[in-house]
Order: sequence, then C-alpha cells, then structure tokens
Amino acid sequence: MTEKLISKQRRFGRIQSFDYFEIIEHAPFGFYASTLDGQILSVNSEFIKILRYDLNGELTSSISTFAEQFYINKEDKNKLHGILEINDSVSNYECSFRRKDDAITWVSISARVVRDIKENIVLILAFVTDITERKTTEMEIKRTSDQLQQVLAEKDKFFSIIAHDLRSPISGLLGLTNLLSVNYNNFSSDELQKILVSIHSSVQRLFALLENLLEWASMQRGMAIFKPRELEVDNQINRALVLLRNLVDQKKISMQYMVPPGLKVFADEQMINSVLRNLLSNAFKFCNFGGNVTVSATQECGDVTISVQDDGVGMDHKTKSKIFSIDFKTSQFGTKGEKGSGLGLILCKEFMEKHGGRIWVESQLNSGCKISIFFPRECKVSSCAPLS
Repeated sequence: MTEKLISKQRRFGRIQSFDYFEIIEHAPFGFYASTLDGQILSVNSEFIKILRYDLNGELTSSISTFAEQFYINKEDKNKLHGILEINDSVSNYECSFRRKDDAITWVSISARVVRDIKENIVLILAFVTDITERKTTEMEIKRTSDQLQQVLAEKDKFFSIIAHDLRSPISGLLGLTNLLSVNYNNFSSDELQKILVSIHSSVQRLFALLENLLEWASMQRGMAIFKPRELEVDNQINRALVLLRNLVDQKKISMQYMVPPGLKVFADEQMINSVLRNLLSNAFKFCNFGGNVTVSATQECGDVTISVQDDGVGMDHKTKSKIFSIDFKTSQFGTKGEKGSGLGLILCKEFMEKHGGRIWVESQLNSGCKISIFFPRECKVSSCAPLS
C-alpha cells in the first residue's frame, strides 16, 4: 500500500520540466543572449520585431558583433557591460539601438550575467523593451520646454529694451525741452539751432527704435503678414537712404553706390525696407566722420545679394559671434555717441529667415564692417515660376 502511494506521488506530484525558451520566444518583450564580447547566441521574436528584422536566422547570420551592429553610441555598450561586471545585473538601462533600416529606436534593457566556476562571465541574458514612443514624447516635451524658455528670454529682453533704451532718448528729450522752456530767451540762434538738431536726432533714434520694437513684437506674435512680390532693389535702397540722409550729412559720409539698375528681388516690401533701414543705419552709426559707406548688389542665377560696407570702428570676434543673439547685449555706441538697442540685426535675421534667405557679417575691430543679405529667387520661397 505504501509503495503504491509513493509510486502515485512520484507519478502525479512530479512537475514536468517547462520549455523555458518556448516561453521566452512568445514573451511580449525582447530577449537576447550574448557573450561578453558581444557575440549573439540567441534572440526571440519580439527582439527581431524591435529591430525590424524578418527572421531569426537573418538576424544572427548578419550580426557578428553586438556593439558594432546595434548600439548608436558605443559608450552605452561599454557602460552597460561595466555595470554587469560589477553588479551581475542591471535594470531599466536606457539607450538607443540602430534598426535594420538604420532608423533609431529607444530601448530599456534589464539584464543579468551567468558566470562559470571561475567567476568569468560566460553569458549575458537581457530583456529589452521598446520605449521609442515614450522617449519621443519626452524629447518633444523637452523641445517645447526649450522653446518656452527661449520665448521667456526674448520677452525679458523685450522688456529690458523698453525699460532701458526707451528711457534714455526720452530722458534726453525731457532735458532738452525743459532747457528750452525755462531758458529760451537766453539762447542765441546758433545755440537754439544746436538744441533743435539734438532734439531731432533724439526723436529720430526714438522713432527707429519704436519701429524695430513694434516689428519685432509683431513677428514674435505671428502677426507679421508675409507678402513677397517682385521689387526693384534700387527703389527700396533709395527709400531707406531718404530717411537717413541727415546722418550722412552730419558725418559728411561719402557714399559709393554699386547697384545695377533694374535689379529685382522677390521679397516682402515692409520687411526688406526694415532690413535695409537697419543695415544702412548701422553703417552710418559706426562710420567715422568723413568716412565711406558702400552699398552694392549682385545677382547670380536669380539669387540676389545686397551688401552694406563701412570703414568705421568694426567689431571684435566675440561681438560678431553674438550679434544675432537676443540673449547677449551687443549694442555699441556709434562714432557720434549714437545708442542703439541691439535689436535691429536680430530683427533683420528673423526677416531674412522668413524669406528663406540669410544674413552674415564680415568685420574686424577698427577695420570696418560689411553686412550682407541673401535673397533666394522666387521659386525657393513660393510655388511660382522662377524670375526671368
């Protein structure tokens, strides 16, 4: 009787061995087994799916070294294996893999090692989860956060300009007008003339600054309407020069004008006027008394480049590298003490990018400055036919 019970217990109490590799094969996560040097020994279907391979045989036959084939960053493989050598296991290690189609997929790896009797690692067993969707979401959140930080920085810059750069010319105006109102009868005609010239200059700088602020604010709020059309370069430059003629006269600046008649550019009229006004104003501002300013334009395959060059004070490498950055105060005094906001060239850059063009500076300290703008031909910024 006892022998029958023991026999029955052996027969029914004994659990048949599971086929663990069969379970792993159908697991909802990826699995691979490899040697420490990276040789792939086994993978499951989900791992093949993560890397976009078709068959187990295709994967193992096409891969000789794990690190060379999978890891985008080899340091990830070294770091992971370093942790395994010390701790025997790792949980949720995140890194990027290269798929068969060369696309990047993000994975989370949990792994442990198998050692021989001499404590040498002979096998790495790793479970892999595809976290690309989560990582993409995280990166999008970070990108949005970075954009928000930039917007806040630009907003701070905007308020800083209003607080500082508007106060200066307004304070000057208040002082001059107060001087006139209190002591008008004590001034000679020549003195009154000088005061009125100073008032006019202050008002002109204030007006230019307000225009830049309003245009920049409209751009940041997405309210700047972009309506490019064919414009004559000569007309646009002359319009800007008319507004700045008194600066040329005051400093006795010699103008060299090298713009081919009839040259046309595909641009938004308001934006190109703003850009040209800022470039010419800068050239006159930093030009020495009796100096030279050259305005030139060229066309090549429908693309138009306009340059404004002065022989004035120039700028050092640090200023040149930051001239288009809103978070860096680049404003300098002109050769007649003119003060700007540092916003004009930033506005020019945004307007040029709106056209699919670009702006760049060539300058050395005490050796003048040349600023160029590039307008692509019409077909690069619209679906219309190229300009003839």
